[in-house]
Formats: sequence, structure tokens, C-alpha cells
Amino acid sequence: NSLGEDIVAEEPKPTPQLRWFFDGGIRNQLNDFKAPKLQQKTIIAVIDHAGGSRPADVKLLDDFCQQAEENYSLQCLGALAAWGEAGITAAEKLLPFKDQLAAVVMLQDFVIGGGEGRESVTAILEQLDVPVIKAIKVRDRTAIERQLSSDGLAQEKVYYQVAMPELQGASQPLVIATAGAMSNDSITGIRIQTVAQESSGIASLLTRIDRWRQLQIKSNSEKRIAIVYYNHPPGRHNIGADNLDVPASLWQILNQLKASGYKVGTLPESEEVLLDMMQERGVNLPRDVAELEKMSGLVQVMSAEDYSNWFAQLPASVRQEME
Repeated sequence: NSLGEDIVAEEPKPTPQLRWFFDGGIRNQLNDFKAPKLQQKTIIAVIDHAGGSRPADVKLLDDFCQQAEENYSLQCLGALAAWGEAGITAAEKLLPFKDQLAAVVMLQDFVIGGGEGRESVTAILEQLDVPVIKAIKVRDRTAIERQLSSDGLAQEKVYYQVAMPELQGASQPLVIATAGAMSNDSITGIRIQTVAQESSGIASLLTRIDRWRQLQIKSNSEKRIAIVYYNHPPGRHNIGADNLDVPASLWQILNQLKASGYKVGTLPESEEVLLDMMQERGVNLPRDVAELEKMSGLVQVMSAEDYSNWFAQLPASVRQEME
């Protein structure tokens, strides 16, 4: 006004603590997401910080959702929640979609709900009963810097981007974005560094969600489970772990799997018979050629041709390291 300019300043409008991303845009309300056309679709829920509304972060989320829709016919619902109470509300709002939900992707670091709301959100995630997968934005390293690093993720980041989320049930961490190119704002001169999507990480995340979804809809009799037990140092009398009764535990596990509908074949009559079977055909005897020859007719084996075909499909770096 002192310069004679007629300036009208609008009243500031606070940004809601919780906003939603779906159908390519950010909305303050979730109501439109319940449209009839979406009611039959399987949903991925992505919970991000409120800072996920920044242009580069929104583009990342939009690209992620487009790939989910195009490649797996999955509907994406993103929650942009401020620290604390908004995270609790975001989790609560997912409960009506429980039957449609394939997975929750946790983009928030540390824990959802903050220190006071962590337990409430954990209880809600237990009710949802779907995989909670941790997605990571690496903001301090470019894609090349991360590839050239010896650790992939800086040690000081592991605590709040991997370890703490695990306490809330978020596992299988995957990097879906790294630091993008720097630029200077033409008006303020502020240096800006955005995030750039990590295509391989996004592809792995979506593939993993799809495979979890397949497990959700399969009967137990169609699923495959591998049980790995301790046998070190190699030998018939080293099937144990810190004096724990491994055969007894395996016996209980196998019987519970059978009761749950899994195919376990014909179980031995007792845990003692199971132990005898393990010692006969389920131990590691690398230095005893005669015993290995005896066992070869009792165990599942892979032919040299099958092994070579499988080995040829591994990344070149892995093959070279093996050779």
C-alpha cells in the first residue's frame, strides 16, 4: 500500500492435517472414493507424510498408482497424513475397505501415529490383516550414489526407515525413490532437490503385493511352504539350536499345517521317527562322499542340466561371483 498498489491479500487457509490422493489428484475428503465403480476393485493403501503433497512426491505417487492400475488392475488410495493424530485417522478410515484391501504401503518413516498413537495404529493394522510393506524414499543419495555405495542405505537412516517401522509390522523394505537433480528457484534462489522414482523398486513392490494377493485368495492346499532348520556344524547330531528341541518343534509345526489344510504328505508316527528320517535324509554331510552317495537315492535332487538352466537366469554379477 505504501507504493500505491491496490493489493488484496486473501485470508490464509490452513492445509488439513489429513488429505487423500486418488484418481490422480489430492482431495480433502474421502467420500468420492466410495463411488460404485470402485466398490469391486482390489485396493492398495499408501500412507505417506503430509509432505507427500509436494509436486515431485505427488508425481511419484501418481506414477506408482498408474502402474498398479495398468499392470495389476489395483485401485490406489493414498493418505497424506501429518505426524501423530492424522496417522491414526488415516488408518481408521481404511477399515471400511478391509475386504477389498490387498496391502498397506507405509511411506511414512518411524511409525504411523507418532509416539502416542503408535499402538492404536498397530491395533488397526492387525484388524486389516494384510501385508504392510515399507517403501523408502532415499533423499540423501541419487540413484548412482546409492548404487556405488557399500551400504545402500546410510546407517543413521536404518533406525527410523527400517527398524522402527518393523515394530509396527511393516516389513520387506524397498527403495522406490532416490534424490533427484538439484535446481535453483528462479524467484527466491532457493536450491531445490526433488525425488526421482526408482523404477525397479516400484516394480518389485507391485509384484510383491500381487503375489501376496494371490496367497490371500488361494486355499492352503495350493500354497507352498519351505521350512529351514538348523544343521551346523554339518552332521547327523547337530540338528539343534542352543539346545532347543528342533524335531519336537518341527513335529508340532507339521501337524498344525496339516490341521490348517496344507498338504504335508504322510507324516511319520512320532517326533522320534521324524528325527530318524531327518538323520537319514535331511542332514548336511559335505565331507562324507560315501554317505552322500547313500543319501542321493533318498532325497530330492536337481539334475545338472536343470541347475545350469537356472544358473543361466541369474544376474551376470552373481554368476561371475560364483564362478
